Amino acid sequence: MIDQKKVSVIIPIFNEQNYIQKCLNTCLNQDFPLHKVEYLLIDGGSTDQTISIINSIIQQYPNSFKLLKNHNRFTPYALNIGIKEAIGEYILIMASHSDYESDFITKSLLMLEKTKADIVGGVTETKSNTFIGDAMSIVLSSQFGVGNSKFRTGGSDKYVDTVFCGACSKKTYEKYGVFDERLIRNQDLEFNKRVIKKGGKIYLSNQIRLTYYTPDTLKDNLRKAYSNGKWNIYTMNICPGIIGIRHLIPCIFVLSLIILPLLIIYIESFKYIFYFEIILYGLLDLLFTIKGCINKPFKYIIVTIFLFPLFHISYGLGSLNGILSIFYRKIRRKKI
Repeated sequence: MIDQKKVSVIIPIFNEQNYIQKCLNTCLNQDFPLHKVEYLLIDGGSTDQTISIINSIIQQYPNSFKLLKNHNRFTPYALNIGIKEAIGEYILIMASHSDYESDFITKSLLMLEKTKADIVGGVTETKSNTFIGDAMSIVLSSQFGVGNSKFRTGGSDKYVDTVFCGACSKKTYEKYGVFDERLIRNQDLEFNKRVIKKGGKIYLSNQIRLTYYTPDTLKDNLRKAYSNGKWNIYTMNICPGIIGIRHLIPCIFVLSLIILPLLIIYIESFKYIFYFEIILYGLLDLLFTIKGCINKPFKYIIVTIFLFPLFHISYGLGSLNGILSIFYRKIRRKKI
């Protein structure tokens, strides 16, 4: 029986005072037997009220929640600390700025046994606590916004190349290894790619549901997009073959906005390519904005139509910064 299995849930944490209480409440509301689950909360040195919130939960449920220190702060270290500490036959990863359906653990284990996949994951609904964040969630749930990232955009149950908050048996980590600690971002993508490369399978199920909370402010959302874009390039440099073409499209878009106007100075006919690109992007922007804002107030359309290009340009600039940084380092090494 599924509910007789011992489960370890790993939750990396750093300054999550606005989200951790709701996350832990959804842990307590799981329909899977609480005494069969150990929640490993791996803190990277939080300086807000996160720890006090966690300690109040631990006082009430000392046998279910355990707080561990991550002295290296970043996510891959936290995940590996949790994997080493875990005593469960199955290991699930949860994000602290998310909450989960009450059957999240149960459905994850059922899908693991049903599909015999190495890793299973669910579909993520993106939300926020503010209007701007809510509008940004439309961008992050759109194919125009994030490409073919199936765990964000949904679709039919299928085998995929990556999932968010995956579940697997502990034997999966023994077989394929743990997370690459060189990758501050994309460590889950690299691990999933490694599993597939070695013959494993990853399954996405619409029956497994969770909600991810995007940052509340425009500044924080764009800063995150910039950082993600930069880390995609770093990931390509550290682990070639991990990053797909969809991750690079924003960078290509930004480069075209820089290069095409310069080419027009010397070859006027390039203006038609530039105009075509701008018109096509504008039409797609309008189409996916309207599609994402159905049943929402008109103000969402006004804001979201600007968020798509802001998101793509921020992401692309981050990637461009990553390229220039790596190039600069290589030049410096040669001089030395």
